Amino acid sequence: MRRSFLALVSILILTFAAIAILKNWSRQASTEEGDVAMAVGEKERIQQFWTLYRKATDYRIAGNIEEANEHYQAALELNDNHEDTWYYLAASYRALRKLDKAEDAWKRLSEINPGSARAHLQLGGLYVDFPKEALFFNPENARKHFQRALEINQEETGPLLRLGHVALLKGNLSDAKQYFDAVTASNFRSVEAYFLNGYLAWKSGDSETALLLMEDAVTHSRPMKPVEGVLGEGDTKTGSILGQSGRAKRKALFEDYLEDLSELGEPDRREMEARFRQLDVFLTQLRRNIPS
Repeated sequence: MRRSFLALVSILILTFAAIAILKNWSRQASTEEGDVAMAVGEKERIQQFWTLYRKATDYRIAGNIEEANEHYQAALELNDNHEDTWYYLAASYRALRKLDKAEDAWKRLSEINPGSARAHLQLGGLYVDFPKEALFFNPENARKHFQRALEINQEETGPLLRLGHVALLKGNLSDAKQYFDAVTASNFRSVEAYFLNGYLAWKSGDSETALLLMEDAVTHSRPMKPVEGVLGEGDTKTGSILGQSGRAKRKALFEDYLEDLSELGEPDRREMEARFRQLDVFLTQLRRNIPS
């Protein structure tokens, strides 16, 4: 009797053990299947992201800003932390004159990467390059972002040039000259720095120096023939930031005074006087719009 009882207990124990093993195996199999499904889904998501990003890049380089913008938005739905996508999405918004969305996108980039000098540089640009937009034209806000960009990356002359813009807008001419001098010391081909320094010399009454700086600006505005097989400064293998048509939509503050310099012959005093007078009127008008 006792033996029968022990046998029954042993059978029950073995049965429960078998059930437990089967349940555990089932859970493991289910988990493994879920992991495989997740891995496949993640791979598909990553592939979809890169497909959208590459299409957006192709549209951007071709100058089709609307399509690029839509594809960058779709890509970010799959990867919300991709820095280049946020950067180019913001640039496309700027080109489309959707400045509030451009601002939000570049701010998002600066949150993802607090060390992104280009995010701060572009944010500063929003606050000076659109003087007719009362909600955005704020040189002091621009100065803060340009200063931050310079602190992050002191090897680039872009923040220095833009800080010179702000000083010029505020009428701090000696500060502006220091910035433009620093730019040409590092980048001897900076057309804008020579041109604006020429204006400052003209403004101070030094017409001789002004004409020499104007000549420098004209000379360096003419394209250099690149060494075969070597990319020149500013060239990329993927084209400009917004392609050919996009470039015309995103002019910086003083670009109108620079874009045809390469077509000039040797500038004379009359040409110099005319351009610097136009710039002087432009600056006088802008200063009336600077928030107090």
